[in-house]
Amino acid sequence: MSTLREQAREAVIAAAPEYSAHEHHRNWHKLHVYRTGKVEWSEHINRSDDFIDREARGFQAIPSVARVGTGSYVCNCDYCGDTTGEYEDLDDAISNAVGDSDLVDIERDMLEEFDNPDNIPPGYFADEEEPEAELTEDQYD
Repeated sequence: MSTLREQAREAVIAAAPEYSAHEHHRNWHKLHVYRTGKVEWSEHINRSDDFIDREARGFQAIPSVARVGTGSYVCNCDYCGDTTGEYEDLDDAISNAVGDSDLVDIERDMLEEFDNPDNIPPGYFADEEEPEAELTEDQYD
């Protein structure tokens, strides 16, 4: 049986095509990783918006491994700005853009964020034990 960290890591890899699609959508989209191993996209108006992790010991955001979107602008790439009538609608254009994307770089970047212990530390997932905090020199006295 796999751990929640392993399940979440696989879900992050599987989310690469959605990342590519969100590159063409208005607003910002974040891929959040929850303590349960669930990975889910959310949409935000502001680039810096976060969700608060209610299970954290302190005031922390739920970690995200990707932030993508066009902000408040409409995408004007060759696919979305098609004036030749090649695509039936915007969704068709975005599907073609995703199909032409190199997902390897997207996966690599998201996994780099996922594997960064400053972003998703050991003990974060519900099936992991938090490591014991190391005492600093001034705490020994």
